[in-house]
Amino acid sequence: MKRPMAWVGLSFFSALILFCIYGLQAAIAGGLVSLCLLLLLLCIPRARRQRLFQVLCLAVLAASLLISAQIKLVLEPVLSYVGKTLPVTAQVVSLTESRNGRYYTILLVTQAGGEKVRFRLRYSGKTPLPAEPYDTVEATLRIDALGESEAARRSYRAKGIFLRGSTYEPVTVTPRENVSLACRLLELRKGMLAALNRYLPGEEGKLLGGMLLGETAPVSEKVIQDFRTCGVSHLLAVSGLHTSLWAMFLFRMLQKLKWSRRVSAACSMGFVLFFMGLAGFSPSVTRAGIMMLLYLGGFLLRREPDSLNSLGLAALVILFANPFAAADLGMLLSFSATAGVLLLQKPFARVLERPAQHMPAGLLRKACKGVAELLAVTLAAIVFTLPVSILSFGQVSLIAPLANLLFVNAGGAAMLCAGLCAALSHAWIFSFLAYPFALIGGLLSQYLLGGTALLSKLPFASVSLEPGASALWLAGTVVLLAIVLLDRNRTQHLARLAALCSAFALLAGVFAYTLMGRNLTAITMADVGNGTAIVLTRG
Repeated sequence: MKRPMAWVGLSFFSALILFCIYGLQAAIAGGLVSLCLLLLLLCIPRARRQRLFQVLCLAVLAASLLISAQIKLVLEPVLSYVGKTLPVTAQVVSLTESRNGRYYTILLVTQAGGEKVRFRLRYSGKTPLPAEPYDTVEATLRIDALGESEAARRSYRAKGIFLRGSTYEPVTVTPRENVSLACRLLELRKGMLAALNRYLPGEEGKLLGGMLLGETAPVSEKVIQDFRTCGVSHLLAVSGLHTSLWAMFLFRMLQKLKWSRRVSAACSMGFVLFFMGLAGFSPSVTRAGIMMLLYLGGFLLRREPDSLNSLGLAALVILFANPFAAADLGMLLSFSATAGVLLLQKPFARVLERPAQHMPAGLLRKACKGVAELLAVTLAAIVFTLPVSILSFGQVSLIAPLANLLFVNAGGAAMLCAGLCAALSHAWIFSFLAYPFALIGGLLSQYLLGGTALLSKLPFASVSLEPGASALWLAGTVVLLAIVLLDRNRTQHLARLAALCSAFALLAGVFAYTLMGRNLTAITMADVGNGTAIVLTRG
């Protein structure tokens, strides 16, 4: 069986996505069905040779057992505290962020109501907690469920946060006694964000902080929506682009200094681990970090790892640590984009580079090939992230290919400048070297802000799709894909026909939704803290 880790990781990941969405009963049913299929395959002599189907059944069964244990042993005991007011002892494990006039901090609860426990909750208050990272706080908290919708609750659970707490009583703070590595990383993260806001106090500094460390809380909703409309919101999520840029930047720099390839790879691997910790070990950055560690490890062992196997292994490592991470939007987008690039980038590049093959050798031909390669990567990622984007946001960015061509390279350069600016600002007498990087990063961020704001205003930059229609389109696409995979001849004609049918169905759904949405008035309740805001939109 070729690429076993890719098959196991993909089936394990897919099963956990369904179990996280549909709950414990779906997990039990999926586990029973996979167990019955596995026993059936083992009983039939001919089927025993089908190792792939046996492995897939085992992966689904393992996913069922893991999520069931996590729900019964972790989630349900924690949710039993909902609606209670208890004395709590907890440790501050995040920086405080501000949204709509309220302050939020993640607490690791170690004692609740006199019982020893261990879970995370999101503290909310009108004033920030008077505590530093890894200080101990004692307070009487009102504990409630976290998240207004099931999708929001799944998002928080993916980050290991299950409840929210608030109090109107005084909070007792005990300063930390020892400074751990995790505490130092949080302090460094805080210092880097403060440095960026000091050198670039406007929206530019907030954007660079979001691009460098994924700190999107200070970024305005308008900027986030502009990036989403243009299909470049991945620039604000620390993922493969960020990790690979930093790792390869350091790797190439060390090689320029005449360091050996193995030593350069070892140093770069250490930096990847450091960057993962600095970014908070989010699912997307952990996926990218594991794949980059495997890639760099190939230089140490003088072996080239298989990218799809590495992707499957990364999924297994992350999901065994936290099976709820399967429903994290950032992880879904990160994995789907990476799978798309690995599977479709080369075929797309071959097609897009054909016009450049007839050009005379020179600068123009190289430029056209570079544009074709970048466009191939963009289209490959879009194809695989399209279902996730439609189901999550209910919209499709039609301008994404152009926006990625215009902004991805600029975003990568801006992120590198932001990192160098934040690092050099703490270099004592050499801190003046941070100014040129702040200047370049600020100019690039202005270009990103202005460009995304301009493109997002274009007609049909982004189109919406009704939720029921999107689910129906996805189900039909899955059926077409299954037909193509089960076709023994594997003809390209059938694959192209299936792709055309899927694309036509999507465009028809978008057109119908746009046509029916004309001259309709939408009423939206906006979250503005303690006030009330109603937004009326004329379709």
